Order: sequence, then C-alpha cells, then structure tokens
Amino acid sequence: ILNTNPLISTSGLKLRGIENQKIAGTGQLGSLELDNTAGATLLNNISLTGNLTLTKGMLNIGSQLLSLGVQSSIISGNAFSVNNMILSDAVYGINGGVRKTVPAGAFSFVFPVGAYGKYTPVTYTALENTTSGTVLVRPVNQAHPTVNQSGSVLQYYWVIETSALSAFKGSLTFDYQASDVNGDETSYLGARLTGIDWAKIPGIVDAVNHRIAYPFPDAVNHLNGEYTAGIDSDIPDQVPLFISISSGAWNDKNNWQRDGGGEVPDGGPFGHRVRIETDHTIALTTNSRRVYTTTVNGRLEIGTTYGHNLGTVDGTGTIAMETNQLPAGKFDGFFSCVGGTAEYGGNASYTISDRYATFKNLIITGSGTKTLPNKNIAVCNDLTVRGGTLKIS
Repeated sequence: ILNTNPLISTSGLKLRGIENQKIAGTGQLGSLELDNTAGATLLNNISLTGNLTLTKGMLNIGSQLLSLGVQSSIISGNAFSVNNMILSDAVYGINGGVRKTVPAGAFSFVFPVGAYGKYTPVTYTALENTTSGTVLVRPVNQAHPTVNQSGSVLQYYWVIETSALSAFKGSLTFDYQASDVNGDETSYLGARLTGIDWAKIPGIVDAVNHRIAYPFPDAVNHLNGEYTAGIDSDIPDQVPLFISISSGAWNDKNNWQRDGGGEVPDGGPFGHRVRIETDHTIALTTNSRRVYTTTVNGRLEIGTTYGHNLGTVDGTGTIAMETNQLPAGKFDGFFSCVGGTAEYGGNASYTISDRYATFKNLIITGSGTKTLPNKNIAVCNDLTVRGGTLKIS
C-alpha cells in the first residue's frame, strides 16, 4: 500500500488479508487499522493524525519511526500481546520507535511495543503536566551495555526521549518478560541512566508481575533516559571512560587506560565509554563488542568482525570497514559534515550500508566493486577512491 498524498490526514487505511502487507510512501495518514493475522510492515517513517487500531496482527515498524498525533489513540481489537502489538527491531541506534504527542494535563497512554517473541509495553502516566509535548519509546532487546552482562540484571532496557514537557509529575511503567530475568529478581532495583550516571531506586520492581514502576513525584521537565533493573552491585554508579594510549588490538588491555585511574578489564573495554585518541589505531579482532559511547578521533578498524554495538558514536577520526555491515549504534554525530571519515575497503564487492547518507569524507579502498546504495548520498568534503571500483547504483 503506497500513500504519497500529504493531504490524506482525515481518512485512513484498513489492512486485511492473509499475507504480510507493506506500507510505504510519504505524507500523513488519518487512521490505520490492521486486521490481518499475518501483520503489516512499515518500509519508511509514517505519521498518523487519527487512531491506530490493532484488530489482529503485529505492526512491524522495524527500524522506522511511527509518530502519533495528539488526538491519536492505539486501540486493540483483541488484548495486546506478543501476537497483537507494535513490533520493533529493538536494536540500539537503529530502531526508530514510537513517538506520541501528549496533551497538557493528566493523561495516560500505553505504548504496546515489543521485540520478536516479547511483549514489553510502556505506560506513560501524567498526573500533572503543564504543556503538550512528545514521548518517544524505543525498546532494546539486550542487557544494557554498561551493566554486568551475566549478573543479576534484566536482559532488556528501554530508551525514552521526551520534548516540551513541563512540570511533569507521574510515572513510567515498564513491563518485561520473565525470560529476561537474570538472577534474583526480588532484589532488583529500578534503574535509569542519564548522561553517565545511574540512578537506582529500591521498591519499584514488581517481581510477581515483572514490572518496573518508575516514579516522578517531583516536577520535572523531561523523562529522558535508559531504563532497566537489576541488583545494585551489577549496575555501576557511573559509566567509566577508557582512553587509548597506543595502537593495537581492542582486546589488549595494555592499549587503554581508565580515566581517573583504576584497572582496565581483561579483554579491553566492554560496556563502557571509550575514546580513541588522534594518531592511535585500534582494531576490533573479536566479534560482539558492546560499549555505551565511542569517540573516534584516531582510527577504528572493524575489518570483517561483526555483532558489535558501539552505542552513541562521534569524533573526527576514521572508521574503517571491510564489509557493508555497519555496527549497531547511533552514528548521527559521526556521519555528518562535522564528524569523521567512513572508509569502505577489503577485497569483496558489496553495496555499502544505506543507514546514513551524509559523510564528511568517504574513502573507497581495497579491491572489488563498492556500490553506493540506491539513495541520495552527500559527501561534504572529499570522496577518495584509493583502490577497486566505486559504482553508483
């Protein structure tokens, strides 16, 4: 189904069928009803000014952003569940999430979101709020990278971003699956990460119903943060920073120092903040490295390794890859006109990742053919071909 008319804002679509249906195009929709057990998939961001009705099936938003207007409700024809919800790819830095414009005053809204096989809704409850604003919910289907991955911590978290709220009092409630509990759930604290500091609150985790009710009894102007649960000792008070001191493999602890002093873990930083200094080259030689933030002012070589999540990425250095598999993470600050350089190399032929379309500098090296994705690409400074062939699709 293709909607290319930006004037379609009071009418809507009803999706019925026996096969998964696709939604693509630009503009706004008034309302959308899904009545298809095979579900529907978004192929780009969409906005609704009317209601979303989930009569039957899952609305798979993948990595797209679903925006709901101030008058929009989400209505369930059947009870929300793992088979009747908004499905996200639930990967940090990739998933767009669900954004709702909320009114001023007392208001409650359920975000019926989840990951594959998991229904993990978030409930926004405002007892007081003096201005209309937005609430964005992004579920992430893994333990938070900064906690003890194998400890007594929830193997799931939620990213919340809000704007224009004022003097908010109320709560956010997060429902999780028992299968994501590690360790002693009865000893869990609710936890919220803002900046580099974790706030941990006892007594807000319901271990019977698998729920975190995070309170805001005092007036605040935003609810931004990353929310999860676990025992106190497995969630740090502050996320440490590790800085490169020489070139070499990431997993060689001798190439790092901890800011402010202290030990570097065996295997190098994992679940921390990292900064690669100018003139240093750090190479990822093992798979599945996770960190909270990555600043690349020198050179980060990913090679053909995979399964990484680099968190929020910035800096003015170079990230070099030999496949089209850009790691998970939020690269908005790096892939920009004031950011760093992307280098695609290796001997294979492939189409480079289409997740970002703006580069300060883009370098093609190695051999084989590197093909630009089928979208508009902006290179702010230099496009350099040092080896192989660059093909425009």
